[in-house]
Order: sequence, then C-alpha cells, then structure tokens
Amino acid sequence: MNRTRRHRTATAALACVAACVCALFGVPAHADIVQSPAGSTASVQVSVTLDNDWQFADAECLFIPLLVTYGRADDTSILGETTVTKVGSESVRNEGTFLVLPGDAVSGQLLDEIFVCPADGTGEYRLSTVVRAIGPASEDSVELDPLTFWVRPASSRISRVTAVSAHEGTRVRGRATAGDSIDKSAATGVVEIRFAKNRRWGAPYYASVTDGRFDQVVPQSIAPGTRVKATLTRCSWCSRASRTARVR
Repeated sequence: MNRTRRHRTATAALACVAACVCALFGVPAHADIVQSPAGSTASVQVSVTLDNDWQFADAECLFIPLLVTYGRADDTSILGETTVTKVGSESVRNEGTFLVLPGDAVSGQLLDEIFVCPADGTGEYRLSTVVRAIGPASEDSVELDPLTFWVRPASSRISRVTAVSAHEGTRVRGRATAGDSIDKSAATGVVEIRFAKNRRWGAPYYASVTDGRFDQVVPQSIAPGTRVKATLTRCSWCSRASRTARVR
C-alpha cells in the first residue's frame, strides 16, 4: 500500500499542543481538538489528542496525526496500542502502536499517526487506546477513554458529459474527478445514467469509472435533444455529483 501522507488538519488550540499540530498540518476552521482524560497506572500517565474532523483529499489513505502526552517512571517503558473502528461496525479498520523507551525523556510528547483508507469509507470513527507500562519485573495496563472523529468524503465533480446517437445505441461519456487540489484526482465508483422521459428521469443504466472516466453505450436509440443526467455513485471516499447534457 502506498502510504504517502495526505494530511488535512487540525483546528484550534490546547495551547502549545494545538499550536504544534496546527503548525505542522494546517487548520480547518470547523474542526475541534479532542483529548482523552489521562489514563494512569502506578508508573505511567498517558493521554492522546487528535483533530476530530477530516476529509479525503484523494484516493490515498488519510493519515491523521496523533499527539501522545506522557509521564513515566525512569525504568518503565510505554507501549501504546491503537485501534480504529467505524461506529456501527464491529470490524477493526486499522491498528498501530507507539513506544517510549527507558532512554527517552521521562515526560513529554510524541507525534504518532493513525490512518483511514478509501476502502474503509467515510463517516464516524472511534479511536481506542490501550497503554501498557512495562517495568523491569512487572507489566500493567490501562485503557483510555475512546475518542470519536469524522471522515468526510472528498468533493466530486462530473464534467465533459456527452451523449451521441450511434448505430448500436447511444454513447455516453464523461469525466469523474474528486478532491481539493487544482489537478483533481480520478474518482472511483459507478456513474448512473438516466434519460428524461415524460418529464421524469427514466430507468438507470450504469457505467464503471476507470481512471476518472466513464464510457458506456446504452443499447437504446435516444432522440437528439433529450436530456441525459450522469450521477457519480458508490464512491467510498468521495461525494455524489451530477451533470446534465443533451443527446446530440
């Protein structure tokens, strides 16, 4: 898997903590920084912080910074185990770890990350964290309160839609792109094609999206001038989008 980092980032404060996150990753104005209450054992204390609002930028995995604040006894290591699940689903979407060793500072912060991939879809997610305090002769653990965050779909666009009468039927073509960059990424999913019929949209035909393009011959002769609507659907990481044209 290509794990090129695609960050879209944190909001406001938690004073220096948020300032660190914002300086590194940028700031969407509507998001919030959320932090777990500190979890403690006899030898460690840990909390985690993240931005709770994210949006896919393209069809790559979305990497989300996780700020870990900790304190520990000098001879104790910290092993953090993170699990990301989608709310309403039992399946684990991804797992990760962070580590503080005896040679590291006895207190401070470290920047880690969790990730959500396009196949995981958009919506509400939950981060669960178990912290293990590993000493020379014993091991203890504590589970932090879970944090909830949201992943929104990238904005999509349908463009260059053409519908041309052909010998075998009507050929409908166009582009489907998504993302917030100047050169938008190729969308994925399926395009639903409908023709106007008696002031309503007729039964749908479907075209797969390949490299951001769709090209489908509808086995039906459609009169020139008839309106056609192409709608992007079933894209796990991007939004629905529609565009209309007329058959030529």
